[in-house]
Amino acid sequence: MWKSFETGLQTLNECMREAQQLIRGLRSPILDESGVVAAIEDLLSRDRAQDEPRIDFVHHLDCERLGPSLENTIYRILQECLANARRHSRSERVLATLSQQDRCLRIEVQDWGIGFNPREVGDGHFGLEGIRKRAKLFGGSATITSTLGKGTTIVVQLPLGGNPTWQS
Repeated sequence: MWKSFETGLQTLNECMREAQQLIRGLRSPILDESGVVAAIEDLLSRDRAQDEPRIDFVHHLDCERLGPSLENTIYRILQECLANARRHSRSERVLATLSQQDRCLRIEVQDWGIGFNPREVGDGHFGLEGIRKRAKLFGGSATITSTLGKGTTIVVQLPLGGNPTWQS
């Protein structure tokens, strides 16, 4: 009986840890406390245990904080781009850049992996479409460029100061 109880308790603890990881993945508490740059750096530090690819993060922002919904969108876009690069690119290195140019924010994620044809993404893969839709909600754009054998670059442009347009 005790063995069953201990097994059940261990399973419950594992489920709680997994739920906490999922919740943190949806919205990092560091995002609310310290902003998008700190949240991305935390995301990368947690994922450094993975051997490849090496991810370099460069940021140039004129302000410390942005609006909460914009920060969350930036975080989620970068999170998805980096997850795709890890999962599919087979690149040894990924460069993620977050920069501000005038009243526009630019997210760029580049890898030097196997590349793919963006028009031939199979059913059940919604990451790229999610990136495009998030950008569109803020009046921005997402461009995905990929060449077989040379890698992929995703560039997202978001206007600063704009409110999300909650339309499809």
